[in-house]
Parts: sequence; C-alpha cells; structure tokens
Amino acid sequence: MPNTPDALDDEKTGLGLLLTALQVLVYFSFIAFCCFHRPSAPPQGVPAVFYFGLAVIASGVAMTVVYVLATNRKESAK
Repeated sequence: MPNTPDALDDEKTGLGLLLTALQVLVYFSFIAFCCFHRPSAPPQGVPAVFYFGLAVIASGVAMTVVYVLATNRKESAK
C-alpha cells in the first residue's frame, strides 16, 4: 500500500473499527453474563461479575494502547 496520507487514514480507520467491534463484543458479553449468569452457590467474597467488569475496563485500556502504538509507528515512518 502506498505511503500516502489517505492510505494511512484508511489503515487507521480499519484498525479503529476492528478494535471498536472487539470492545463492543467484550462489553455485550459482560452485559449478557451479568443478566443471565445464575450462580449455583451463594456468593462468597468478590463476585465473578466484578472481575469481568474489571476485564472490560482493562481491555478498553489495552486496545487504546494498541491503537496509539500502531498509529504512532505508522506516522513516524512517514
């Protein structure tokens, strides 16, 4: 792919859409887990939903880091 501003914008848009779709999938999996998960025993300690929520937040941070690193690497190669 040529190294033009339009080509770099297209690559950033594709990566952004991919990471957004992945984050939406993670988030709606969390919502489904919260709605439909029925524990077999009474909760003791921290519920699993809490950890799943932390994973949603962590995945958002991780995907942001991936996007920023990929974008900076491509722009520094110009």
